[in-house]
Amino acid sequence: MEEKVADFLQALQDETYVATSSTTTFDKLNDDPEGVMADSIAFAQKQLATGKLIQTRVDITGFHDVEMNVRLESSLINLPFAYANEIDKMLDPDDEREVNLYMIFDSPAINVSKMRIDMASSVQAFLDDPDSVSAKITDWLREQVEKLETADAEKEAED
Repeated sequence: MEEKVADFLQALQDETYVATSSTTTFDKLNDDPEGVMADSIAFAQKQLATGKLIQTRVDITGFHDVEMNVRLESSLINLPFAYANEIDKMLDPDDEREVNLYMIFDSPAINVSKMRIDMASSVQAFLDDPDSVSAKITDWLREQVEKLETADAEKEAED
């Protein structure tokens, strides 16, 4: 799946991408990342198959009152939709680029930049083999949860 940069930026500006959101607890995320992400992944697969740009968001509560969410976004570059102005400065509007599926963990607790973003796959690879990309997404999510728990345990040990 490819998208012209100008069309992509217009979709972000007009918010014509499709989005879904939900809420879960940190404990549920830790215990069952596959279950927590199942609806987001199914939504992404269904919407991407029709050629739409997507954003899924799962807000996570119960980790020391720290705001956090995990998102999936289909994008031309590894920056969240919220950074449309920066994307506009970095890409030529006349270019056509492959649309990729990015995994975003957004929280002040995750790292110094307060965000972790990685590519899950191209949208086409996700549509061709959703099971392996879904497994990659949940494995990545497990890693982020583990980082949070390790940092939390180290902080408690210091106190």
